[in-house]
Amino acid sequence: MVIETNKAGISYSCKELKNNFKIANDLGKIDVDVPSNSDFVLNTKRSIGGINNDFDSDGKNSSRNINEKIGDGKYMVDISTNIGEININKK
Repeated sequence: MVIETNKAGISYSCKELKNNFKIANDLGKIDVDVPSNSDFVLNTKRSIGGINNDFDSDGKNSSRNINEKIGDGKYMVDISTNIGEININKK
């Protein structure tokens, strides 16, 4: 699944993670709710704005990006924005 926009915030709530997904925008906040028992690889990229991640972090993280395996890493979750905050919330 792919969700993309240029100048708007994105809010996505996942009841059960069953597939890879990508969320991208150019300008605006991204909020993603993911079940706490999910298995995925999280990749985030941003130029300006903060990243808030409710999942334990043990991967390769920089001040602008996160690359980490959550659980077994079964699915890929890619989230990116040029300007805006990224929030990954346990649900």
